[in-house]
Amino acid sequence: MQNLLKGLCVVALGATALRFAPEATGPVTERELFDVELPSRIARDPEVATALAGKLQVVIPGAGTWLIDGSSTTPRVERGAHPEADATVTMTREDFQAYRADPRQLVRMKIQGDPRVATRMHRLLER
Repeated sequence: MQNLLKGLCVVALGATALRFAPEATGPVTERELFDVELPSRIARDPEVATALAGKLQVVIPGAGTWLIDGSSTTPRVERGAHPEADATVTMTREDFQAYRADPRQLVRMKIQGDPRVATRMHRLLER
């Protein structure tokens, strides 16, 4: 039984127990970041997204496309392409993971639209 629970994080809230995924066993995938982690962070602290001061679309071929809307009073992350983005950043999965590990590292990314919004992307990835 102890081996089954090893590596799992369990939080008990009254009579309800929530089980989360195994503890970090490697880098978080792009989908986990944009579909789960980032929306959760924005819900707790909307300033995470409003620091963008605009709408940023992130395109990672093979992983997905997301819009982070930091321009409204209710910031959000949406999956899929959105033509109303102020800036679009396109990068490979490998470059995204390298950028996420160290935003100061040089990576290849294509920026379309407002470069000021695009250069604020690192603020979303701070842990």
